[in-house]
Parts: sequence; C-alpha cells; structure tokens
Amino acid sequence: MVEKQFDHAVLVLQHRARLEPSATGSLVYLDARPTVNATLERVKRAGGKVEEPAVQLPNDIGWIGFFTDTEGNRVGLHSKTNG
Repeated sequence: MVEKQFDHAVLVLQHRARLEPSATGSLVYLDARPTVNATLERVKRAGGKVEEPAVQLPNDIGWIGFFTDTEGNRVGLHSKTNG
C-alpha cells in the first residue's frame, strides 16, 4: 500500500489482483480547488484525458467536470466557483 498526503486529500493506492481500473465503475467526485478548470489543466499536464469543458450547474450549485486518469478510471470534479 502506498499513501501520499496532499493539501486537501490523502491518496491511498492498494494493489490487489481482483481490482482493475474502470471507466464504468463507481464515479467519485473530488473537490476541485481552486477551480474545476484549473484542476482539469493539471490533469492534462499529468497525462489524464479531459472529457469536456467544465459545466455550470443550476441554482448556484457550482461547476462540474470529468476526466479519465492515466489508469483508465473516470473521475468527477466539483467546485463552488470556476473563475
């Protein structure tokens, strides 16, 4: 198991034979700080694939975006603002 501490999250990697990356499994949303667009740019630089530009949600809910990481997992992002 590998653990890495970030400013707003902890990443834990566990390697098990029965677990495989998937774009069709559970969708996890992460807090995108400072904004969804800034986080999507970081994803691109790290080798991930951005699915589409960030989308503003109605009723002041915020912004969302989606990407596929370098292992093939689909991940969602959310932030209250995007500018």
